[in-house]
Amino acid sequence: MRIPSFKTNGFTLVEMLVVLVLLGLILSILFQGIGLIGKVNERLIPKLQQQQLIHLQQLWFRDTVSGLVAGFNANEMFHGSEIEFGGLTVNSLASEVIAPAVIKWSISPNNSGKSLIYQQGKETHWNIQDYPSESKPQFAYLNSKGKWLSKWIPQKGLNQGNQLPEAISLHFFLNQHEFWWIATVYGEKNPPGWLQNYEE
Repeated sequence: MRIPSFKTNGFTLVEMLVVLVLLGLILSILFQGIGLIGKVNERLIPKLQQQQLIHLQQLWFRDTVSGLVAGFNANEMFHGSEIEFGGLTVNSLASEVIAPAVIKWSISPNNSGKSLIYQQGKETHWNIQDYPSESKPQFAYLNSKGKWLSKWIPQKGLNQGNQLPEAISLHFFLNQHEFWWIATVYGEKNPPGWLQNYEE
């Protein structure tokens, strides 16, 4: 007489315990990974936001500088030093219409260091960036001979040299990194001759 065999269709207790242990290990590794990702995000996101802000500020600087045009009167003529420059630009930041406007970029002291200031007319006065005291921000100006100058003096007359520099740079240190913002002046460096003669 044959004894019938019984087959079990479920898991044994030992198999269930092994599965539970493996699931526990996987979940603990997963939660540790999520925690690490959260810590990385906490450190990385502020740095990315700061880099995006610096990039945006650099675009503002380049736009206004690239649109500089030669002016005639003392208020419109370009001038520059290590701590400020100003002149007439067709790419102003605060104008609702495309029209030339007199602007000024300056580096002014504040309570903790220096501030990069954008001014347009009497109403617009924007604090673009704050720098710690060790940043040492300063402007420089490229002449037609390829030399960087710390000062740009307005020059009148077509035979007296260019009124506008070839490019303007802003140099500073931030978070132990060195930055150079270099913007090219694309416009004519002097007023048209016929217009200058008319003004005279």
